[in-house]
Amino acid sequence: AKRAPFVTGLEVALGIALLASVTISGHARTGRLTSLATTTDLVHMAAAAVWLGGLSVLVVMLCRRVRPRGSLEAVNHFSDIAPAAIVVIIISGIVQSLRQTDGLQSFVDTTYGRLLLAKIGLVIVILAAASASRAIVRGRIMPNLMPAGAGASRLNSDPEDTRDLRNAVVVEVVFAALVLIVTAALVNTEPARGAVADDARTDAAAEHDHGTVPPAGYDTLLRGNNLEFSVTVSPALSGTNELQIVTTTAAGDAFDPIDITATLEEVEQGVQPIDVVLEPIGPGTYAGNVQLFPGEWTLEIKALVSEIEQDVVTDTVPVG
Repeated sequence: AKRAPFVTGLEVALGIALLASVTISGHARTGRLTSLATTTDLVHMAAAAVWLGGLSVLVVMLCRRVRPRGSLEAVNHFSDIAPAAIVVIIISGIVQSLRQTDGLQSFVDTTYGRLLLAKIGLVIVILAAASASRAIVRGRIMPNLMPAGAGASRLNSDPEDTRDLRNAVVVEVVFAALVLIVTAALVNTEPARGAVADDARTDAAAEHDHGTVPPAGYDTLLRGNNLEFSVTVSPALSGTNELQIVTTTAAGDAFDPIDITATLEEVEQGVQPIDVVLEPIGPGTYAGNVQLFPGEWTLEIKALVSEIEQDVVTDTVPVG
């Protein structure tokens, strides 16, 4: 029976809602450009669902002793859809990879990067198998199924061609399953940018312990509605001081706001707010120098988290 358009539309809507729940709970909501990442991740999973779902149906049909009627035509139809889905998967995957990594070295130095390299290698194998199966369908099977002339009946496919197609599709499905396993590991691994930021903070702490950087006279953690700010003012003495701010999510992942500003003012002595020129020095890390004299300075930090959200935190910085 023909399916009602309403039923099909409802199924699509439920499928998108299910994918969106995974997107919202995953890495797409952390790190840089979260609005873009949420859309990209949803498109990435939707394209993967179309491709892997179609492959699963095809491998079941091709592995049956008696194939359902029209199965090869279904394979031919899928070969029209699959390339577009693969292109969408690759482009959206590249966007997500660039967002969660921090240069080529992070692919080697972090667990997330190494898993990502493994996933890329598996996808390359899948692309080779997909190319082979498409060549078999378009170059060997479908031409042989065309009627020989006017009024002629359709021909049967060559069993050897069908066997080769089945083997290529099975390879795609096996490696696709491996990709899903690696993807599950990626979802539960700290993104490369966050890992690099953690290493940088660890190195900075080690240098601090060895006295290679001046001690921070002011060191605290300020919490906003969306972000946490690790703030140091060093040495918090009269003269030139360095203000350093590290922005992270509540989960501890490094986060680069769209814009971040900091001001210091000394109200009791009538000093108007001084804008500190912040420069990015690492993932979610900003630093700038400012001239201070003894007093109780009010620090205000503003971070634009998204187009409509801004975190504002304040604290008092004592300078001796």
